[in-house]
Amino acid sequence: MPYDALLWAVIITALLFDFVNGWNDAANAIATVVGTRVLSPFKAIMLATVLNLAGAFMGEEVAKTIGGGLVHPDLISQTVLVGAMVSAIVWAAAMTFLGMPISGSHSLIGGLMGAAVAKAGVHVVQAKGIVQVLLAMLFSPILGFLLAFLLFSVIAYLFRNKRPGPTGRMFGWLQLVSVSSMSLTHGQNDAQKVMGVITLGLVLSGRHASMESGIPTWVVISCGAAIALGTACGGWKVIKTLGHGLSRLKPVDGFAAETAASLVLLGTGHLGVPVSTTHTITGSILGVGSTKGINSVRWGLGQKIILAWVFTLPSTMALGGGIYWLMWSGLGMDQQPTPPWKVAAAYMEGKGMALSWQESRDTTEYRIYRYEAIAEPQEKELKDKKKRYIVRVPETETVVADRLATPAFLDEGVTPGTRYVYMLVSINEHGPSMKSKEIVARAAPAPAKTPAPAATP
Repeated sequence: MPYDALLWAVIITALLFDFVNGWNDAANAIATVVGTRVLSPFKAIMLATVLNLAGAFMGEEVAKTIGGGLVHPDLISQTVLVGAMVSAIVWAAAMTFLGMPISGSHSLIGGLMGAAVAKAGVHVVQAKGIVQVLLAMLFSPILGFLLAFLLFSVIAYLFRNKRPGPTGRMFGWLQLVSVSSMSLTHGQNDAQKVMGVITLGLVLSGRHASMESGIPTWVVISCGAAIALGTACGGWKVIKTLGHGLSRLKPVDGFAAETAASLVLLGTGHLGVPVSTTHTITGSILGVGSTKGINSVRWGLGQKIILAWVFTLPSTMALGGGIYWLMWSGLGMDQQPTPPWKVAAAYMEGKGMALSWQESRDTTEYRIYRYEAIAEPQEKELKDKKKRYIVRVPETETVVADRLATPAFLDEGVTPGTRYVYMLVSINEHGPSMKSKEIVARAAPAPAKTPAPAATP
C-alpha cells in the first residue's frame, strides 16, 4: 500500500481510537460528580467535553514518550501503527459495551508493542520506556488510593463538628473545581498519547522532521476534538460502574477522589510518563471508600475491574501482533523495508571508513549517504543550548554507495582528520525505507592504549 494511503489510515484509526477512548474515559472525569448528584449527567459531560479539549494543549511530554520512548521508531512502519490502533479500538469498544473501565493508555501501548514485535522482533522494544510504563501502571492507582485516603481523613477531622447540610453544599461547589481539574488533566494525559502516534506516523512518512520538532498544531486540535467528542457521547455503563457501583459517594468524597487523582495526573504529565487515568481515579475512589470501613466498598466489583486491567496489556499485545501479521502476510500492506539497524563506523588508517550494520528485513539492496559535520565551535554552542551535539550539513550530501547487496561497506573517499555523518537506506521492489539514525564518525585512528605496567616480581 502507498505511504500516503497508510498515513491516512494511521490518522483515521488514531482519531477513532481517541474517540473510543473518550467514550470509555468519560467516566474518569465525571463519574464522581454524577455519583454525588452535584451535576446532572448532561451538564457533567458538557463540562468534561470542553475541558478535555482544553487539556490537549497542556504540553507535549507524554506525546513524545509514546512517539519515541517505547519502541524504536527506526524499526517500525505506518502499518505497525495501524495495527496498534485497530487492536486498541477493538478492546476499548468491547470493554465500554460491557461497562468495564479499562485503561486506554495500556490498550494503545499493548497494541503498539504487539504490532512492533511482530514486525521487527523483541529488540524493537525500548526496555527503559516499558519499565517506566509498568511501574506507573502499578503505582498510579496506589498513589491515588493513598492520597485520597489521606485527604479525606484530613477533611473529616477538620469538619468533624460542622453541620452536615452547609458542609455538603460547600463541597458541592468545591467539587465543581475538582472535576474541572480532573477533566483538564484527563485531556492532557490521554489526548497526548494519540498526538504522539499521529506525529510518529508523519515522521515515518517523511512529512515531519522528528518527534523532537514538536507536535503540529492541527494534530493537537484534531486529537483534542476527537477525545472531546467521545466524552460528549458518554460511556453511560462505565459512568454507572464508577459513580455508583464501587462506593456510595457524597460531594466531599467526590472532591477528595478527584483532587487526589488530578494531583497524580499533573505530576506524571509533567514528567512525560503515560499513566492510566482510569487506574488513578478508580484507586482514588477506593481510597475514599476505605476511610469508612471495608464494607463501604464493593470489593467484588473492584476485583472485576482489576482483572480487566490485568488482561488489557497482554490482550492488546496479542491483538496488535495478530492484526499486523494479517495486514503484512495476508494483505501485503507492509512490504517497505525497515532502515538499517545498529550501524557501526570505524576508521581504518590508510584504507577508509568501515561501516557495518544489522541486515534489514525485506531488503534487497542498500544506499549510503555521507555528510560533513559542522565545525567544533558550533558544536560547543549547540551543547550549551542542550541540543544535539552534532548536526549534518545537508549541502554536503553525497551518495557514496548505491545498490549495495551486503551489510558492510568501506568508504575510501574520506579525508583524514575530518568528521562525517552517515545515513543508510534499505530498498526493495516496493520502495525505500526511511534513512537510519545519524552515525557520526571521525576519520582518525583510535587513540593508542597505554600499556599496563609490568608486574614487579
